[in-house]
Amino acid sequence: MNKKIWILIDRKKIKAFEGETILDIAQREKIDIPTLCYHPKLEKDFDCGICCVEVDGEMQNACCLKVENGMEVLTDSDNVRKLRKKRLSDIFSNHYKECDDCVLKFNCQLLQLVKKYDVKPKAVEKNAAKDKTFQIGPSLIFDRAKCIDCGNCIDVCDKQSIGFLTKDSNDYVTPTDNKNKDCIYCGQCIVHCPVGALEAVGEFEEVELPFKDKDKIVIAQIAPAIRATIGEEFGLINDNLMTNRLSAALRELGFDYVFDVSLAADCLVIEESKDFIERLGDKSNMPLFSSCCPSWVKFIEFYYPDLISHLSNVRPPNIILGGLIKTFWAEKLNISADKIVVVAIMPCISKKYEITHKEYHINGLAPVDYVLTTREISYLLKKNKIDRKKIKARKVR
Repeated sequence: MNKKIWILIDRKKIKAFEGETILDIAQREKIDIPTLCYHPKLEKDFDCGICCVEVDGEMQNACCLKVENGMEVLTDSDNVRKLRKKRLSDIFSNHYKECDDCVLKFNCQLLQLVKKYDVKPKAVEKNAAKDKTFQIGPSLIFDRAKCIDCGNCIDVCDKQSIGFLTKDSNDYVTPTDNKNKDCIYCGQCIVHCPVGALEAVGEFEEVELPFKDKDKIVIAQIAPAIRATIGEEFGLINDNLMTNRLSAALRELGFDYVFDVSLAADCLVIEESKDFIERLGDKSNMPLFSSCCPSWVKFIEFYYPDLISHLSNVRPPNIILGGLIKTFWAEKLNISADKIVVVAIMPCISKKYEITHKEYHINGLAPVDYVLTTREISYLLKKNKIDRKKIKARKVR
């Protein structure tokens, strides 16, 4: 264990350990130091400067500065507030604002800080030469006009051993033109972007259209991970009624039926077990790799094509369930499959890429028509003022 030392934060004596940053200690002691570009999973020097503090009379970034014995730190002095406001103003003045159409609209750290420090917004015009918008496959959009140049997306892309995002000759973040690299739609750049410059290809408007068509039956299917992650958006952590609350909220939104993908996950286990036993008997193409994750599949297909034969031939759970809905279930209820719209609510953007695969089609129809991520479905619920805390729980099918 590192050596124990003592520091003063806002004139309060606090225990610390050598090697810790000021921000590490503040977060442990529940002392508010705002951050923007900082992310605990990245090991780098963050430089937005929003976490600035006054240390022995000098301004420092709390996320980077390691503590020393006897250090005196002020987190909210006049000098600190003045510098934070200036830095926020600089960032916000260079950030193209589309707040009403942004998936972070109801949970934007930048917007919250701007309001807290009374920063006056300035209109930002797009620069045609610099502020390009890139659509990366069917899953991802990067709007450089919103980018604050923190570099988090590049660092996490490198951490994933992909290196698809880089800097161009003008030092702007950009997708690489290296043909030996490709995006696998893992979505980590979105998670680590603090200002919504990177986001999933939005399908809000498209998904809402079938709700208005009385001839369409709109069905939601929920991935198991969603019931945990979406609770954080509504302050419902460890809620035993999470799945049924979400089911009721989706019906309130306009879905006719709600299915649980767990059923199809069980089907997957059975079929992959059969696949494994067959390969084990033939002693061919082993080890067997699951094909559930489209990012993993894309990674293998692009970077290690010699291993494609090791991927399971079994369809992913959401594709299995979509197929069952549009065949078995549709026949049972005497519904024409072309009247059914299946929306998969998934934890990752790579599922948007997955549903574009023509080989998954059944009788010419895609098993899943749309994919919404946790952030997207949360945005829709909040936009329509559906409060999952107050809604009466209803079972999924």
